[in-house]
Amino acid sequence: MKRKTEQILEKIERYSRQTRSFVAGYTYADFMQDDKAIAACVFNLSQIGELVKIVDNSLKERYSTVPWHQLRGLRNRIVHDYEGVQLYDVWDVIQHGLPRIEHELRMIREKEAQG
Repeated sequence: MKRKTEQILEKIERYSRQTRSFVAGYTYADFMQDDKAIAACVFNLSQIGELVKIVDNSLKERYSTVPWHQLRGLRNRIVHDYEGVQLYDVWDVIQHGLPRIEHELRMIREKEAQG
């Protein structure tokens, strides 16, 4: 794997972990009440979507278990229709999608390092 691609995947993981840390111990009701957490999480998710855009297409094809297209789509919804973004969808991505994505990205990096 190219060093640049590895760095992009690491950044995605870092944004993901950071996003989950912003709401660690929160319920959905807590999240809904915390404007700073919402803004921080939404920003990080948009950054993940930006990074996904520059991940090498051949890597995306080899590892289709990662929802690359959905991550990019979430970024587009956030950026182009911020007011229309459903917070429950953001919460669901944070709680269920990001841990799985982090796992998948770690597996990709390990597999690619082995050659």
